[in-house]
Amino acid sequence: MTLSIRALALLQLAVILGIAAGLGFTQWQSEQPTSTSSEASEVVPSLEPPPQVPSPAADLSPAADTPSNDGPQTLAEWLEGEPVPTSTGSGQIGGIVLLDGEPLAELEMTASVVIPTDSDEDDDLLDQLLAGVKSMRLRKSLERTSTSDEGGNFSFEGLDEEYSYHIGAPDHFLSSADRQLRAPYPTGSDLQLNARAKQDTYLTAEGERRRWATGGLDETVLIGTIQNLHRGSLYIVEGHGPLPEPIDQAQRLSLNYSSTSFSKALDPGPYTLAAAVGIIREGKALNSWPIEVKTGINEVHLVVETPPSVEVVVWSASGDPIDNAHFSWLRRSANSRSSAGCRPLKTEGNRYFILPNERILEIFAGGSNTEALLDIGAPGQASVEVPVDRLGTIEVSFDPVSWLDVDVIGYRGSGLEGSLHFTLTSDDGSASSPAMVDWLGALRLGPVPPGRYQLVTSAKTGSSYPLDQITTDSVHLAAGDNAIALTLPLLYELTLDFDDELLGKHGRISSGQNSFPRQFTARRPLVISLLAPGEYVVRVGQMEKTVRIPQQDSVYIAYEKIEINTMVIVQITPGSPAERSGLQVGDQVIAFNGVTFSGMDEMQAIYFKIANDPELTLTIIRNGIEMQLTVSQTYYEGITPRFIER
Repeated sequence: MTLSIRALALLQLAVILGIAAGLGFTQWQSEQPTSTSSEASEVVPSLEPPPQVPSPAADLSPAADTPSNDGPQTLAEWLEGEPVPTSTGSGQIGGIVLLDGEPLAELEMTASVVIPTDSDEDDDLLDQLLAGVKSMRLRKSLERTSTSDEGGNFSFEGLDEEYSYHIGAPDHFLSSADRQLRAPYPTGSDLQLNARAKQDTYLTAEGERRRWATGGLDETVLIGTIQNLHRGSLYIVEGHGPLPEPIDQAQRLSLNYSSTSFSKALDPGPYTLAAAVGIIREGKALNSWPIEVKTGINEVHLVVETPPSVEVVVWSASGDPIDNAHFSWLRRSANSRSSAGCRPLKTEGNRYFILPNERILEIFAGGSNTEALLDIGAPGQASVEVPVDRLGTIEVSFDPVSWLDVDVIGYRGSGLEGSLHFTLTSDDGSASSPAMVDWLGALRLGPVPPGRYQLVTSAKTGSSYPLDQITTDSVHLAAGDNAIALTLPLLYELTLDFDDELLGKHGRISSGQNSFPRQFTARRPLVISLLAPGEYVVRVGQMEKTVRIPQQDSVYIAYEKIEINTMVIVQITPGSPAERSGLQVGDQVIAFNGVTFSGMDEMQAIYFKIANDPELTLTIIRNGIEMQLTVSQTYYEGITPRFIER
C-alpha cells in the first residue's frame, strides 16, 4: 500500500500541529517514512507492506485515480501561487493610553485585525489548514505597531480602511474609556484607552496568597448587584454613622465591566454602602444602604433612585439622531465664564439624561446673576451652547457644517514631511480649524460653518514655534464635504557668510509674509532652508541686508563700524508712557543722565547702569534747542527710534 502525496502531507501536518504548534510546518515529503526516521517512528504508526504477488505487465497509460507527483511537494509550494497583498492603507487610529488616570509612556502596542478564514465546510482538512495559514499571513501583513510617547499619546499609521482593529499590549489589558466604543475600532478613531497590568501571580509582595486566590470560600465576603448606577461609583464605609463629605474619601468598590455587580472580602460587622451618581462637585452620596456583614457569604441587591435630570434629545442638521454627543456645563456672568465637563447619567439612543451639579442647581433656583448653559458637541458637528434654566426635556439640532479635504501634491519627498501645518480661518475670524497633514499628504479640516475661509499653509522650520507661513489660499466652503488639491511651492536655500567681527552674534531673517522672524547665530557658512520666494531682510547686530529669493542663493554680510551719537524719535504711540512723559516726534536724545555715547555698545552700557533708577534725565534737541527732560523708566514704551550720527 502506497500513500498519495496529498494524504501523506495531510497526515504529517496533522501530527505536527497536534504535538507542538510552535514547531511550525516541516517539509512535506513525498515518500513513505522509514523506521530510521526518529520523528516519524515516534508519531506515525508503522505500515506493514502487503504480501508480494507477481505483478502483471506494466500498463504505461495513467490511471484515472492515480495520484500525480506533479503537484506541490512542500508547504511553500502550496502557498506560492497566491501571494498575500501588501496593505497600502492610509487610515489612522490615535489617542492616549492611561494607567491609573496618568499617561502611560513607552507602551508598545499592536493593532491587529480579525479575518474570517476563507474556506468552505465541504473543503477537505488540508485545504482548510492552508486557507487558515493564508489568513494568518494576511493578518500579519495588516498589523501595525505604535509606542506611546511621554504624554501617553500613540498613533497607528497606514491602516487599511476596510478593516477594524483590535489594540493590545504584551503586559497590559487595554480597554476603551468610552463604554459605547468597543473593539474592534474603525480607522479614524480617537481613543482613550485604560491600561491594567496583567497579574502573573496570586501572591502578594509578602508572599501571601491574595484573598481571592482560593475563590473566597474560606473568607467573609460581600457580593451583590446594583441597578441604575449609570456613570457613578459605589463606596463602602465601616459602621452606620454619617457618611464622609466628600464621599470619595470613603473606600470605592470595584464594579464589574458592566457596573452591575461587585464583590469584596470583609471582616464581619456593620457597614454602609453609598452610591454617588454622575459628577457631583461636592461629592455627596445620593443613595445609601446600611448593611450587617456576617461570617461567610453575604449577598445584597441595590437599586439606585435616579435623581431629577435634564433630558437632552440631539439631532443632526438633516434630522438624523446623534448617539455619540458629549456635554459640558457652562456658567456665565457679566465678567466671568467657567466650564465643567459632565457625562450623561444614562443614554437611550439620542436621548441623554444629564445630572446638573450643585452650582447649576443653585442657578436653576434663581437669585443668581449667573446664566447656565449646556455645551453640546458631537464628532463631525460644530458645538452649540443652549441656555438651560430648569430640569426637563430640551431638543437640540446641530447647524449645517462644512469639511475640507486637502490633498497636498508632492508632499512625499518634499523635505517637509512631518512639519506642515494647516489652518482654516473664516474671513471674519469667527471660526477656525487647524490640522497637520498625514504621512500620505492628506488632511481633513473641520467642522466649520459654511462660508469663505483662508487656508494658511505653514511649516515648522526650527526646533520650536512659531511656524513659517508658506502659502495662503482662499476657499469657499459649502455645507458638507469640500475638497481642494494644493501644490507646494518651490522652496529655496540661502547661504550666508559673515565677516569675522560678526561671527557668534545673534541674527534674524524676516519677510513681509512672516511676522515671526527666524533667529540664528552667525557662523560660517550658515544655510537657511525652506524659504518661499520673496524679499527678506537679514540682520546681524547693526548690519542689515535685503535679499531676494530665488534670485539670490547666497549673500555676504560685511561688518561696518557705525558711529552713532543720537537717538531720533520717529514715532510715538498715542496714550503710551512715552507720550505721557512729554516726548515728541522729532526729538533727538543725545545723553542719558548727562552721559553721551558714540556707538550702540556705549549707549547700551549706559542704559544698563541706570536701568534700576526710578527716573532719568534725557538731554534732547527739540527744534534746534537743547533742553533736558526728566522721565520715568517707562518712557521708552511706545516710541520708534532711529539711531544716527549727528
